[in-house]
Amino acid sequence: MTTIQDIIELKPDSIFKILPESIFDGCEYKQDIENGDAFEYYTALTRYYKPNSILEIGVLHGFSLMSMIAGCINKIKTIDGIDSEAMLHNSNSIASWNIYNIFKIIPNLWTIDSISISKIYLKYDIIHIDGDHNFINCLHDLNLAANNTNVILIDDYLSHKSVREACDTFIKNNKIKNSFVLPKVNGLFVIEMNV
Repeated sequence: MTTIQDIIELKPDSIFKILPESIFDGCEYKQDIENGDAFEYYTALTRYYKPNSILEIGVLHGFSLMSMIAGCINKIKTIDGIDSEAMLHNSNSIASWNIYNIFKIIPNLWTIDSISISKIYLKYDIIHIDGDHNFINCLHDLNLAANNTNVILIDDYLSHKSVREACDTFIKNNKIKNSFVLPKVNGLFVIEMNV
């Protein structure tokens, strides 16, 4: 069974050793990034799980997605993302540009609100959920992911009560193999599914 220590051992000291610091310029939470307990966990998780495919719900600038790609760059084949662009107009274009400039990969990013999606038709090795943080939408995203991945990552588990409640409800209503919270800024909840 995966432990927190398994992941921490694979965590880089700084995301700036993995990604250019300049891509974070202007980011309102750059001070959280500089402490080494933010995006480094995404790199550690993909180093550990070695995914061929990733779906991210809530892409925004693509920082989490880039951090995940960095951990599995020699293995990744499918990079998909969904973002409503409600927080930032053209965020999918910004994320695509950042990913292409760093990795020379063009991700498949769609501008759509995940709440309007009733089913995901593809299987992914990892699905990362960082979209709308209200209870109903977060639980909806978790249910979308449930039968389509082995690993679900949910950001902001500790900092948003509604995200925590959605995750806890999901855990009660589904058969899972394992779950744990990584000590990332705001908490990163990991669910290993019985798929």
